[in-house]
Amino acid sequence: MVSHPNDSGQQEDKKQPKRSLRGKLTISLIISSIIILLLTFAGFVMYDKTTHRTDYINEIDAISLAISNNSGIALAENNHQMAITVLESLKYHPNIRYARLSDNDHNDIETYVNNWNINSLSENKQPAVIINNDAIEIFKDVTVNDFIIGYLHVVADTEELQSRQFEFIYIGGALLLLAIIISAVMSSNIVTSVTKPLYNLATFSRQITRDKDYDQRAPASKVREIDTLVSSINGMLGAISGAQNALKESKERLSLALKGAGEGLWDLNLDTQKLFLDKHSTAVLAMGDEDVLLSMRQLVEKIHPGDRARFSEYSRAFIANNQKHFNIEFRANADTHWVWLRLTGEISRWDENQVPQRLTGTLLDITKQRETQAQVALYASVFDNTNDAIAILDAHYNVVAINMAFTDITQYSVLEMKGKPLPVLSQLMNRDEIETQLNTSGHWQGEVSDHRKDGFQYVLELALNAVKPSDEQDFNYVVAVFSDITQRKKTQDELFYMANYDPLTKLANRAMFNNSFSHAITNARRNEQTLAILFIDLDKFKLVNDTLGHNVGDELLIQSAKRLKSHVRKTDIVSRLSGDEFTIILDNITDVSQVQTIATKIQQDFQRDFKLNDQLANIGTSIGIAIYPGDGTDADSLLKNADTAMYYAKTNGRNNFHFFSSSINEQAERRNLVELELREAIKRKEIEVLYQPKMIASSEIVYGFEALVRWHHPTMGLVSPDEFIPVAEEVGIIRDLGQYIFRTATTQLIHWHSLGYDNIHMAVNVSAREFQLSDYPLELAKLIEEIDIKPHFIELELTESIVMDDPEKMTLMLDVIKNLGFSLSIDDFGTGYSSLSYLQRLPVDVLKVDQSFVREIEHNPNSKAIAKAIVSMAHSLNLRVVAEGVETEAQLEFFKDNNCELIQGYYFSKPLSKGEARKFLHQHSAAAHKH
Repeated sequence: MVSHPNDSGQQEDKKQPKRSLRGKLTISLIISSIIILLLTFAGFVMYDKTTHRTDYINEIDAISLAISNNSGIALAENNHQMAITVLESLKYHPNIRYARLSDNDHNDIETYVNNWNINSLSENKQPAVIINNDAIEIFKDVTVNDFIIGYLHVVADTEELQSRQFEFIYIGGALLLLAIIISAVMSSNIVTSVTKPLYNLATFSRQITRDKDYDQRAPASKVREIDTLVSSINGMLGAISGAQNALKESKERLSLALKGAGEGLWDLNLDTQKLFLDKHSTAVLAMGDEDVLLSMRQLVEKIHPGDRARFSEYSRAFIANNQKHFNIEFRANADTHWVWLRLTGEISRWDENQVPQRLTGTLLDITKQRETQAQVALYASVFDNTNDAIAILDAHYNVVAINMAFTDITQYSVLEMKGKPLPVLSQLMNRDEIETQLNTSGHWQGEVSDHRKDGFQYVLELALNAVKPSDEQDFNYVVAVFSDITQRKKTQDELFYMANYDPLTKLANRAMFNNSFSHAITNARRNEQTLAILFIDLDKFKLVNDTLGHNVGDELLIQSAKRLKSHVRKTDIVSRLSGDEFTIILDNITDVSQVQTIATKIQQDFQRDFKLNDQLANIGTSIGIAIYPGDGTDADSLLKNADTAMYYAKTNGRNNFHFFSSSINEQAERRNLVELELREAIKRKEIEVLYQPKMIASSEIVYGFEALVRWHHPTMGLVSPDEFIPVAEEVGIIRDLGQYIFRTATTQLIHWHSLGYDNIHMAVNVSAREFQLSDYPLELAKLIEEIDIKPHFIELELTESIVMDDPEKMTLMLDVIKNLGFSLSIDDFGTGYSSLSYLQRLPVDVLKVDQSFVREIEHNPNSKAIAKAIVSMAHSLNLRVVAEGVETEAQLEFFKDNNCELIQGYYFSKPLSKGEARKFLHQHSAAAHKH
């Protein structure tokens, strides 16, 4: 194993003894203190020695000067005793050990000795101060008046100086020892103040090293130098923390970048064949969120079976060919699904022989990229193959690219369009608005007309979508998508027309009417205007349709629509709601008289004959009118009220018009109530059949009965057939009602026959709507078979208007009914417009003179003449005659005189219940007359 170059140096450092900084500082401070104290003491001693010696010498010198002066006085007076006395005075100065006074020739005059060894004295003859270790010698001239008369030699010992020095040494030693102790204590404190923060710093450093928490900071120190060190260490920690945070952020950014890019790190040791995958790579492969180490076998197992051979071959070739960049895409297992990966990398380490040892790179999940590539390919295919034209435009609306559909629709090729403005945009008048909308919402759509290259005009549906680099910027590209909707528009127009217009009359249908009516009411409300709705029903349209055929009926509707439109303004709306029902919306009406004028013109116009396939038809109109806002403020109520007014017009003579009013509304409500209750009346057995006798005029015996229907309602009371029969016809229940009456009357007739009144006949009224049913004869055949009655005892009464509405058709139906064995009667004869030529061709048996003529024959000669003519005409046609409504004897005698066969009316009896009819029959039958 190769060792690190610094290992030996580190081992030598470990062998060197470690010395305590505290001890070193303490010793250094103590030694420094001792040296300083010694130097200070030595200086003080030297100073004291020098100063005290000088003082001492000066003192001895002063004594010597005093002795010299006094001795000079004594010698001047030649008083040797005084001189001796002066010398003996030196005994008061014990430190002076020797003194010698000599004359001018240096002969001794007197000598003073105080325990001193004079052998060590100097031989100096001149004035001087001589200092040696044992003594201080002073040589003085003894002068008088500046004349030397002698010499004085004084010697003082140095014991005082030496003693003082020894005292200083003893005191200095004690002080030095005390200073050493104090210095040691102070040094310890000083060192502690230095080393403790250092120890704390060392402990703090070990903690930082242990915890790796470089965000911590050492506390400040009161020692400026230590605090400087603390600041330096904290600065270093800050730098390390910043570097660590920067490294951490860099790692995080790298991690986030790799994660954001879907990348992970991988490292392959080519010697050990171990693959390292970081946590991002393992996350991609659904292997958790921790780093892992895989063997090559484990890696190969993760690779899709279809990609393993390619992966192995690429890896071998990469190493063998010493390639620089490793780059391969393959599928790998990610737990429950396969993901596409891209491995990219490079050789990151070689051995000394340049053999690759390590391969490092990134792993990228390209599943979405692959899907996106597939989508892009799909989109490109869609772009080229879609049926919609697509053009990519730059910011100036010049063509960048187009697809094949564009050429197919416009006939312009790529070369003809590239770099040029899109032709269809030149057709747009609101370019600025479009550009503003593209910048704000990013989209514009509309329908535009354009011309192909060959000049053919077509309609296209154009969508412009802006492509922006960002929301804050304007668009730099525009995608234009359009399709040729010429045929679709045509189809839509046709569908719209089919949905909103009547294909036969080309008028607005009910859907368009509802929409237009609501819109018209809204406008009228907004503008405070008046409008009118006319509800128009064609009178006798069904008759034309049934008799002349549906084609003729359709032609009648077409001509009716044209006539209606000819009487209104272009702004007015004419609609066909259904069948023969039309409406007209008249808006902005200033006067109701305008509506009346239009209705009158329509009514008069429809009184003119219609020429229908070389045939003439006369119909008429019933018109109901409602006015906004007086008759209603919404479409439903106005239409309902106009319909009510129309119905009122129809039930009051037809061929006229009526404005809606409250009384009409009451009648309409009554009619609706009748309709509602009539449907249940038969089930509740509220319908009663009464029987009015028909008498033979000559014998006044019963010929038969006419079945008359009455309706007894529990709350409305007795409802007249004139009221509910038209309702039954209109709402379609006349068949059920007619069958009920027919069954009841014929069953009663059978019962009377069983009682011996076997020659009695029964007359049953047939309504117009019932008779107009094409299967009515078949229905009669079924009924007589079901009831088992002989039809020649039954007389069917039809009104004159029914027979004459369509004589040819009626003749055919009457022939069929006649062949079934029924007797036929024309009721209310004389009130209509019967054609005698048609009458003679009809297979009828009986004519009934209308009671309006019968009632007036006593007072009105005309009525009497008409009645007589009717009877005479009927006889000439071999028809029997029934006088209806005979109430007086004079009326009876008139018809007897004119040979009228049958009489019916209150003169003989009112309509009777079946029980009353049985009694009447018993009293007035042929058998009763025999008795």
